[in-house]
Amino acid sequence: MVIQHHTHELVSLIGGKDYKKNSFNRAYQSYRHPGSAIKPLLDYATYLEETNADINQLVSGASYCSNSYCPKNYSGDSYGMVTLRNAFAQSYNTPAIRLFEKTGVETSFKYLDAFDFKR
Repeated sequence: MVIQHHTHELVSLIGGKDYKKNSFNRAYQSYRHPGSAIKPLLDYATYLEETNADINQLVSGASYCSNSYCPKNYSGDSYGMVTLRNAFAQSYNTPAIRLFEKTGVETSFKYLDAFDFKR
């Protein structure tokens, strides 16, 4: 996708090597995993709304494992106790999963309903 910076106009959209082959445009017809882009809504907004937590509250950025699920921070590092503000700004994974765990699956996904996400 190419957007003209000054006008915000969409200039170009490329969705694959050969549109004529199967008429499928990956740019707007495919579903992609949201990755870290979903954390502000799924983890942080939900947690802050549900708990009225202060953005300077501490949360663990240490290693995390539950059963065989062991997500890592992007850098692979463990950060100890960090503020929600810093965990959010740095997009750390282990604090986000801890917040998600505290608010619960149903509550967290309920917050996404307003945005019409597909599950």
